[in-house]
Amino acid sequence: MILIGPAGDAGRKRSYHIRDLADLPLILPGLPHSNRRLVEQAAIQHGVRLRVEIEVDSVALTKQLVKAGLGYSILTHVAIKDEVARGEVVAYKIERPSIRSTVAITTLRESRPSRLVEAWSAMLQEKLRSLIGSEAWTNDIVWAEAAEASQ
Repeated sequence: MILIGPAGDAGRKRSYHIRDLADLPLILPGLPHSNRRLVEQAAIQHGVRLRVEIEVDSVALTKQLVKAGLGYSILTHVAIKDEVARGEVVAYKIERPSIRSTVAITTLRESRPSRLVEAWSAMLQEKLRSLIGSEAWTNDIVWAEAAEASQ
């Protein structure tokens, strides 16, 4: 996940440590949103109290608020890559620790999934395999290790 700030913030820093986030006015989704829990968990593990100024569950609205200079947010690279390319927002790597978003499919062990769940799961897995195998998909992924090596 990437920290984003308003375009006028360019050149401030190249990257942020989790403890640096305590000083920033943040725009994050409300709890129990999974991205909010992920960010909060990383902060708690490092003794950091986040300064959440605005809670917004819409990625589009979050990006608009950051562009307007009302704060910073933490989003996936895929969600903000176009805005970064256009110079509308500035992206910063979060390190020590990096915050990674994970996608998982889960089912209850005690009961057999319905045919609908099995079909949806198979379709999702097929789509992910297709995306991973395509060249277009590789442009949308930023692996933390590769980003560090290129700097």
